[in-house]
Amino acid sequence: MIAASISMIAAGNASAQEARPVADAIGGVKRHVAQQCSYARQQDLSTLQGFEREKIDAMLKMNCDCMPAELERAAADLSAGDENAITTKQAFVTRMRAAAAACAGGLVRTQILERCEAENEAALGVQDKKAYCGCVADKVRGLDDEALALAASTSHRNFQRKARARAQGAPEPVLERTAVDEIQDACKAASG
Repeated sequence: MIAASISMIAAGNASAQEARPVADAIGGVKRHVAQQCSYARQQDLSTLQGFEREKIDAMLKMNCDCMPAELERAAADLSAGDENAITTKQAFVTRMRAAAAACAGGLVRTQILERCEAENEAALGVQDKKAYCGCVADKVRGLDDEALALAASTSHRNFQRKARARAQGAPEPVLERTAVDEIQDACKAASG
């Protein structure tokens, strides 16, 4: 969600000219992140359920808690301390994707563990939830932020495809597997 937004902003900010002042380019993303944060804070989580609640919670964590600090680090990296520094479109987009992946990775790690601990053994398909969730947590910590961001993006696409198929009365689509799916399968096999 945020990665796609940043890519669009980055492309728009740098498309008019190949090189652009770092402060201008980062400023555009900061404004977008602040708008998303403001929107999320205006939502009443107590009135939301399911996917909508998770979406707004993720927006809060990404746009309010994580991205502002990541954008400061990105600005420092791209400018190397020079307030008049210029960046290329490619360098800017690459750094923004890394910032988004860092935030998404942290969010996904937390969500995976929270969801695992909230489920019962039967829903997880395991006999020893503590061992299974510990295994998943350990292996997920070993994945880099890019892999976790990709897994989250793929899972979201899978969810959308599945919902569309159900709404249209079509057969269940073949879902793309992710690194997290592989981890969950390995931990199920190991725990039981």
